[in-house]
Amino acid sequence: MQNGQYIYLKIWFKRILFSLLFLSLSRILFIFYLFPYLKTAPISELPLVLIVGVLFDVQSMVYFLLPFHLLSLLPPLFKLKHLPKITFGFYLLGNGLMILLNLIDLEFYKIKSRRSGIELFSLVSDKSNPVLSYIINYWWLALILFAFIYLLYKSYPNKKTLFGQVKPILWIPIFFSMACFLLLGARGGLYIKPLRSFDAARFVNPAWVSATINSPTQLITSYSASVPKVPQYYTDAECRSHLNPIRTVKPYFKNNFKPNVVLIILESFGRDYCGFLNKEPRFTPFLDSLSKQSLLFINAYSSGTTSMESIPAIFSSIPSLMEVPYINSNFQSNKVHGIHHYLSNFGYDCSFYYGAENGSMGFDNFLKISGKIQYFGLKEYYQTQSKSDFDGHWGIWDEP
Repeated sequence: MQNGQYIYLKIWFKRILFSLLFLSLSRILFIFYLFPYLKTAPISELPLVLIVGVLFDVQSMVYFLLPFHLLSLLPPLFKLKHLPKITFGFYLLGNGLMILLNLIDLEFYKIKSRRSGIELFSLVSDKSNPVLSYIINYWWLALILFAFIYLLYKSYPNKKTLFGQVKPILWIPIFFSMACFLLLGARGGLYIKPLRSFDAARFVNPAWVSATINSPTQLITSYSASVPKVPQYYTDAECRSHLNPIRTVKPYFKNNFKPNVVLIILESFGRDYCGFLNKEPRFTPFLDSLSKQSLLFINAYSSGTTSMESIPAIFSSIPSLMEVPYINSNFQSNKVHGIHHYLSNFGYDCSFYYGAENGSMGFDNFLKISGKIQYFGLKEYYQTQSKSDFDGHWGIWDEP
């Protein structure tokens, strides 16, 4: 026999599933409407995009429907007279906001080529951007929003659910279990770090990232990231009169000769450690010998101060201009090109080897978004090598 706890839990899950269904429908609408802008994305990955997208929908659903979840799961509140109506109201409000953000990006994406984040609120608050004119110009989006809300209203399971069917004492262990479920959903899984927008590049082709995530996720990701104010010291014309950064370089190698290109990136490594920069033996015998047959630059200037800032700086020449690393900023999903993107265009097969866990510092996501590259992390290392090579804390030992 089904008791009150089981019946109510079943109803709660049904409501969650309907919420995820409508978020998936908004993603399908996003793909269909903006398909001309996603034409470089491989169509064979479309089923994977829809499946992986559920991870981001679950994350958004937990955050935006948090009042709904709390009112549904906290036992002491079950005896309030109007609780079902209040819970239903928060359900419609949370889902309505998520759908609204997804619909806004049907047009916003055409301008920015990415999902909108926290910067959307600065645009709305700007007096030069009349919100009313947007509503009038894109009235059809408002109609779609009302259609979604109406379908949510009609499909809401058991509007008249009696919370009194649930016995608070029996519900306590269920409550803690569901709280763990929601916490897991908010993190996006059991990964090293909570799921972020550009983590989608770990699962799908970078061209599909914007379609895989959703606008609420982008808003959550960018909320804690500071948006720097862009100083305007000169006009573009004045800048070009002083300095033109665009240079045309003739090919150095002739006859389509393509030498191997190897970038050796060292962590916490200063000038004092290098023998070839100090004219006496230090800790770099191989680099010392290599420097004797190389073009050596004795002056070096850092574009980043932390490990997380290194890869965007080295591969894409992105300096550290913000209080947070670029990888953690709300620009993380922007379309940027790294050196591996341009090398790939010349027929190079690019690979990146990193001895720490996949997902560490977001290097794998950034590299995949910024160009075509094969990423080899701790996961790939274990496929052919012994797990005993792991130092137990950070990554693979530098020496055999």
